[in-house]
Amino acid sequence: MLEDSCCCLLLRAAHSAANAVAHATAAQSERARQDVKFGLEDFKRYFNEVATFPIIPPDIATDAAEYLVSSGLACIGTPNDCVRHFERLWKGSNGGFGGVLLLAHNWADWPATKRSYELMARYVHQHFQRNSNELRDWSYNHAKSKYETAGLQSKAAVQAAIDKHQGRKG
Repeated sequence: MLEDSCCCLLLRAAHSAANAVAHATAAQSERARQDVKFGLEDFKRYFNEVATFPIIPPDIATDAAEYLVSSGLACIGTPNDCVRHFERLWKGSNGGFGGVLLLAHNWADWPATKRSYELMARYVHQHFQRNSNELRDWSYNHAKSKYETAGLQSKAAVQAAIDKHQGRKG
């Protein structure tokens, strides 16, 4: 797909593997690892010292990015890696999940974060939205097929209301 890469953090609620929050940062695969060093330690410290749940447990002595990736909480890599990560979550959810939310957690600096948003929107989201017009097309065609009956009745009702209003204006 691309040589650029992105990183996404997926936080799954303990009660539901289908709930996901995602964030992306950008660069090539190794560069993405470097990009997240910008703010990942601050993120870890905040969730250990301030927030009510440690996303990265305090006893994790290894690289925080490696822990997040190996545990399945994050994907740091190419857009293709992110697609595979979301597909794994989708398959494991037993029916899918409603959406993915972006969490701006400042792992990377602003230019890398903006590039990541672009990569996610351009390649990852698009991958999952490839048939998004099917329902809209079906709805349009279904409504169009009803026009001869419901559409004409609706037009007549609107015209009757206009005529009634014009009659009151005198």
